[in-house]
Order: sequence, then structure tokens, then C-alpha cells
Amino acid sequence: QDIDEDEITLPAEKTKNKKDIHRITLTPKIREVLYDLKNITGDSGYLFKSTQFKTGEPQTEEPVKPATLSRLLKKALAVEHTDARGKKKPAGFLYGIEEFTPHDLRRTVGTHIGDLGFSMAEVAVLLNHSQGGVTAIYNRADGIERKKVMLNSWHKRLDQLIEGGKVSNVVDLRA
Repeated sequence: QDIDEDEITLPAEKTKNKKDIHRITLTPKIREVLYDLKNITGDSGYLFKSTQFKTGEPQTEEPVKPATLSRLLKKALAVEHTDARGKKKPAGFLYGIEEFTPHDLRRTVGTHIGDLGFSMAEVAVLLNHSQGGVTAIYNRADGIERKKVMLNSWHKRLDQLIEGGKVSNVVDLRA
């Protein structure tokens, strides 16, 4: 319900800072990801819907809680984990990738967008960080067009990284 044809509009209570509405333009890459998620979740009202832990059956229109998403990601990246019955199990399909959290993805995007030449103030707007000072009182612009430019630049960079092509000012951290 937070997504229309052109953008995602998150009400303040759904944002990280819980203060400001956050608008994100739907770039072609974001549309592609949303389409893929919709194919996975079907007619659910959520992109990430909760399931019953014991049965694996979908719950009635409940979103996955952020803590649950973090826990599942940690489990998938672990060398092994202990299941509900106390048995040690090998990691999920992401085995071999260094452990990270969903928040690390947010930090990675912010860092790479900064590396693309966008200012710290622009990155702060994209990440919906609270703005302080006198300027924030007078400047109520949400920067939606600039966010679109930043996200399209990031998606181009991301495609280059995925394809394994040469990308300037990016250090390959793989072992």
C-alpha cells in the first residue's frame, strides 16, 4: 500500500528516524526487484511476509519484523546453526559470504553513493537522516529528483559490480 506507480512513500512511523515521511522514486532497477518480490509473495500485502516458525505456513497478512529478518540473515550466513530441536545444521545457500546485517546494506549504499561524487548532505537526504539546524527549518524539499539521480547512478554501479567489470574507485574485498 506504500507503493504506487512512481514511488514508495513510507509514513513516518515506518521510517528509521520515525520523524519524517520518506519518498523513494521507483527507478527501473527498483521496479524490477519489486516485480520479482511480488512474484514470490503473490497477493500478499507485504513484500516480506511472516510465516509460522513451526509449520512454515504463511500467517494472515503479517510483515516480517526487522529483528526476524536480521536473525534469518545471520543464520543463513553462519557456517552452521542450531535448529529448534538443537541439531547443528549447515548454513543456507549463502554459505561462504562474510556475515553482514541488513543495516550494513544501507551503509554500503550510502558509502558507494558518496564514492560516486554525491555530497554527504545528498546521501543524508537519500537515507532519510534527520536534518538539523536553521536550514532544515526553511528547506522542506524532499529532494525526490536528486534521489532518483543518485539511485540510478548506484544501480549502474551495482550492475557493473555484478557483471565483474572494471569500476573506478571500488576496492574488491573478496578473498
